[in-house]
Amino acid sequence: MTPKKLAFAASGLLTIFSLVVFVLLGKIFVHQIAWEVILPAHILLFVGSVLLYRYFLDRFIYQKIKLIYKSIHDMKVPKEQKKKKMELKGDIINQTQEQVSEWAKDKAKEINELKKLETYRREFLGNVSHELKTPVFHIQGYVLTLLDGGLDDPEINRKYLQRCEQSINRMISIIEDLESISKLESGELKLRFSHFDVVELVD
Repeated sequence: MTPKKLAFAASGLLTIFSLVVFVLLGKIFVHQIAWEVILPAHILLFVGSVLLYRYFLDRFIYQKIKLIYKSIHDMKVPKEQKKKKMELKGDIINQTQEQVSEWAKDKAKEINELKKLETYRREFLGNVSHELKTPVFHIQGYVLTLLDGGLDDPEINRKYLQRCEQSINRMISIIEDLESISKLESGELKLRFSHFDVVELVD
């Protein structure tokens, strides 16, 4: 309900109530009703109360609601559209209620997405830790073997050094993947989509 309709409804109820009271009092105590006085007085009462209700509704209630509406509206509207004038027409209370409800749903969805991302991030870090440990342990084992005398055996030292190189290349590949993921999150790297044959990829 708009401020205008609300003011008219409240003023109408007040005027009707006052008119009924005056009519009853007139019949009980005076036994006659001075309509030429009562009607103009109640017309003035109706008009005055409409103006008064409208003023107080706009001044103390709807201005606060408009601030809430504007705050939510500004948070939802993109920056490039904020320069456009915000229009508040019709039922401001229902509009604000809808905006608050929609804003709450959006925030709840955003929180759920952030929780999922946090879970994925923890799982990803755990997997990365495991992937890094494997080549590191391999390199450690190969180096210890070489230090324990494997360097003196030409077959062993070359073989183990080649395996160390493979493990190092594996670590480099993991680090490059981490850098790519970081660039994707920051927007520095853009994905390029293309069609391909899944069967050929599997084969």
